[in-house]
Amino acid sequence: MSALVITPDLHYHVGDGNYLGREAVAIAGEEADPHEIVRKIGDAARGRITSLDKGRFYDLRNRPVLRHRARETWEYAEGYCGEGARVMINMLDALGIRAARIILYMTTGGQHIAIAYFHNGEWFLADSINSPAGFNAWLGTEPRPLENLVGFEDRNGTMVPVVMNPVFERYSFFNWSRVFGSSLEVYQTRPFPRIMTLMIENPPLVRIAVKLGLLSLLAFVFLLSGRLLQRRH
Repeated sequence: MSALVITPDLHYHVGDGNYLGREAVAIAGEEADPHEIVRKIGDAARGRITSLDKGRFYDLRNRPVLRHRARETWEYAEGYCGEGARVMINMLDALGIRAARIILYMTTGGQHIAIAYFHNGEWFLADSINSPAGFNAWLGTEPRPLENLVGFEDRNGTMVPVVMNPVFERYSFFNWSRVFGSSLEVYQTRPFPRIMTLMIENPPLVRIAVKLGLLSLLAFVFLLSGRLLQRRH
């Protein structure tokens, strides 16, 4: 029963992973340096994906709750920074480079989604697409450690953020305002484990987890009701 329920989503996930993996290998070529691979994947995403409110596929005002799959964004070449980040994260993961989306909060208000990638025990920052003016110039061509974006210093026992870039004042590895609303400010400075990151960036995996959870709940309720009926008799 459970296999029948999750088969369509599993088919999407496996197919998408294989497809994006092949695309990533073609882009990376013979490059072995992780920093250069990230740069190549980012350049490919920025060169291919067009940012627009409404296109032949993408509609900013009518996006799915879990957003579009990375393969859809890559094939239709439409989307904004969040969609571009999802493509990059999945491609880099296929190449063995751990990456996660990072929400950057502008000093003037608003948000931009970039990615952070892990190499040699350190997180580095890389842009996705549709970035604010001046951000790519600040990033430069050399690897930029995430700690260079916003630092923290102890002021009378309180850790205060110190802005070290021209555009953003804070960052978070998850947009908790989508969960709690804008009234509660939560900034997550450490990424989720890799498996959770992959679930966040792959809607079919989320649907599989939800379906399996519901099936488990139904099975539990069924068994519990059966035992209660036995006790009554």
